[in-house]
Amino acid sequence: MSYDLIVQTQLAGARHRVEALRRRLAAPGEGGALAEEAIEELLTTLEELSVTEEELRSQNESLAAAQLLLEEEHQRYADLFHLAPDPYLVTTPEGTIREANAAAALLFEVGERALAGKPLAVFMARDGVRAFRERLNRVPAEGRAADWEVVVARRDGSTVEVSCTVAAAQERGETVLRWS
Repeated sequence: MSYDLIVQTQLAGARHRVEALRRRLAAPGEGGALAEEAIEELLTTLEELSVTEEELRSQNESLAAAQLLLEEEHQRYADLFHLAPDPYLVTTPEGTIREANAAAALLFEVGERALAGKPLAVFMARDGVRAFRERLNRVPAEGRAADWEVVVARRDGSTVEVSCTVAAAQERGETVLRWS
């Protein structure tokens, strides 16, 4: 049960007990002892809420520390990805580049930022584009990593044969292709 639900339950219980005490106080002859009982009941409830609040505060601090650690790890991954000596790409299943590192940009002879959003097929040699797209359509269905040989067309008109591994993966609930 979440602490938020626990606090709501405790508050509802406290309201219920206060209403019961109010009804009893309204009855003739019950005043003094019942008032003392009501105060004790309220003090107990306040103490319970105080403990719950402290637990929530502690959990929030733990969550904040975990968030900071996660952000540091993400930055470390991003640094490793972008500075890796081998080309790495992340694409949609259709082959649209979502992320590329510096080595990939160097291979294609374009800036890193120029790769994002471009279809990977535009960087393939013209005579291999059809085969590239046909094979690309089968990758998510294969469900395993596959080794490919592709011919990349560079900006200067030259071509280079590249060996790569392509694997489908899940990121944030979406299928992506990882190229290395």
